[in-house]
Order: sequence, then C-alpha cells, then structure tokens
Amino acid sequence: MATNYMLMSSSSFSSDSSASDDELSNRKLDLSYHDMDSDLLEFNLCESFQRDEDDECADPIKTRVEKLLLYNNRLDIVCLQISFFGNLKVLDMSNNMIRQLPDNLNELNFLEQLFVRNNLLTDDSFPKNMTGMARLREVNLSGNRLTELPLPLLEIPTIRNLFIGGNRIRA
Repeated sequence: MATNYMLMSSSSFSSDSSASDDELSNRKLDLSYHDMDSDLLEFNLCESFQRDEDDECADPIKTRVEKLLLYNNRLDIVCLQISFFGNLKVLDMSNNMIRQLPDNLNELNFLEQLFVRNNLLTDDSFPKNMTGMARLREVNLSGNRLTELPLPLLEIPTIRNLFIGGNRIRA
C-alpha cells in the first residue's frame, strides 16, 4: 500500500472530475511514494509555489509554514520562490550542493535560524543586502568554502551564534 502525502490550500477543493488538471494543480501538491523512482535525479518544486495575483486569500502553505527543512537533498540552487514563505523562522538547507543564495532571501523578515552547512558556498555566494533579516539570531555556515566572514551577515545586529568551522577562513 502506497503512502500518500497531500498538501492542500484552504480554498475549497473537490475531486470533481469536471475540474481541469490546471485548476487542481494550483490547489494541491501531491507527494506520493507510489510514483517515486529510486533513481530520481531531480524533484523540482520550484514552480509549485507561484504567486497568484488574483487570489485574495494567501495560500496557507506559504503563510503558515514556519520551518522549512531542505537538508540532504542534493540541491544545487535555491529557488526564488523561497521568499514566498514569508513567515519562516527556521530554514535548513544543509548538506546539499548549493553555490549561491538568492538575493530575495533578504525578504524572509521573520527568519531566526539559517542553516546552510556543508554546501559549496564561497565568499561571493551571499546576497549583497541581508538587513531585512532583522530577527536572524543563528547562522550555521560550517563546512563550506569561505575564506572570510560574509560582510552582509556582519551587518545584522541580532545574530548571536555564527558557526563557521570547517571553512578556509584566515585570521
């Protein structure tokens, strides 16, 4: 028996066969084990969270999520849609292959903890401005390719814990 995980928005959803596939795809995200291939190389959710400018009611997946765990997924990019999760408090993208953090990461105004350890981040991998992340208090950048402390992070006065072990930082 296949285990089926389904995330649905609060807008009314029915299994009415008259609804088109396009209409349904905007309302649910079905993560079913029965369709998963053991040789899966890419699982792309980047277009799954597009903004719907006509929708007056924000999607609860985006507005209620406070913790997003993306670790151990072999991700090499962070989708621009990450900023749609405006209420995130914890974002863990550890143990991937990420080389660049998107500029709109700065829009995560409620983020308190950012974990991006064991990736491929370098000194140029950070957004130029991160001051919008005024609640950020813990950052883990251990195990990357940094040679100096990222200046944009040093401009955030709320950071209390900054983990940078396993990099190539010179004093």
